[in-house]
Amino acid sequence: GALYLLAPLAVMVLADRLVHGEWLGWASYIARPGVVLAIYMRLLLITVLAGGVITPCLARGTPARPALNKAAAVSVAILAAADLFAPTVQAVVACALLAAAVHGWRWIGWVRAGPRDALAWALLVGYGWLVAGLVLVALSYGGYMSHMLAFHALMVGGFGGLSLAMMAQLARVRRDAAAPVPPPAVLAFVLINLAAVLRVAGPLLSMRYGQILIIAAG
Repeated sequence: GALYLLAPLAVMVLADRLVHGEWLGWASYIARPGVVLAIYMRLLLITVLAGGVITPCLARGTPARPALNKAAAVSVAILAAADLFAPTVQAVVACALLAAAVHGWRWIGWVRAGPRDALAWALLVGYGWLVAGLVLVALSYGGYMSHMLAFHALMVGGFGGLSLAMMAQLARVRRDAAAPVPPPAVLAFVLINLAAVLRVAGPLLSMRYGQILIIAAG
């Protein structure tokens, strides 16, 4: 059942080889494609896994929406291809906005369904970071901010916050699906999202204290 995960994992191994290949002097200008490829493959993985984890945390009877789940995954694959191979930045901006719209529609549907508890909200806040990160990717390729700042919205808020909440949910299901969210877990969710805000908004709001805010995020 999990064999479909092997393809993106194999691509992430390739991305790792590209980064190390440039660092070791085997080739030039291959590290950035490796980094970008790894980010999008992680985004693809978490997009696929999120549907199966988030939906059960919502109000009973929430539809699974398989077509929208597939569209979200396809939009990430299209954006990855555009970022790596598109001849114009306008194409990347369009693909990033398309992905943001699809993921945003998915997220809105989950919010409307009604999260049950703090853990469900943590999952949705983490997924909201993915939507925000995709919008920021479009803005970065439009020249309004740095690419890596946009990627940090995806990585810290989305990958960090959503992965933490997904692991907590899976651990709770294995122990007791009706168990309340423990206070230390709630604190962890708050801290990871605070780190994301500091890491992304800090450098945008204050060039003078940007480095301090980055350290604070860490």
